[in-house]
Amino acid sequence: MFFARQGSDGGSIRSIPIGGGTEQTLCKGYVLSYVQSMVQAGGYVYFTSGYVSTSIYQCPVTGGSPTVFATDVAPYGLATDGANLYWTNYTTGGSVVACAAGESCASPRTVASGQDYPQAIAVNSTRVFWATTADIYSAVK
Repeated sequence: MFFARQGSDGGSIRSIPIGGGTEQTLCKGYVLSYVQSMVQAGGYVYFTSGYVSTSIYQCPVTGGSPTVFATDVAPYGLATDGANLYWTNYTTGGSVVACAAGESCASPRTVASGQDYPQAIAVNSTRVFWATTADIYSAVK
């Protein structure tokens, strides 16, 4: 299980086995002082941060420093189907975007645009779902 912890040095992403055991620190820094959303796919934990609101960051599950996975207008909510990372851009005229999970986002694609402050996001095997200030929408992945 992965979780974020606030601290005097900013914050950290930590892990602990679901069955119990020793807590481990994967990465830490000031960018982790206000984690908004976090998901794990492949060998990375991805997160958005209110500390720097134009980037999606990642930490290797084996530990290391946080690095930028993608830069966008206002990434907020995150979801994954294991192969792709999906996010909302929380702004007027916001968007829902997808990119292959991995070390960096080389080719993001827009799933939906013109959304009014999209926030929460989820995926299943065929669709992406997201909530705006007024409604819930979905689109084919």
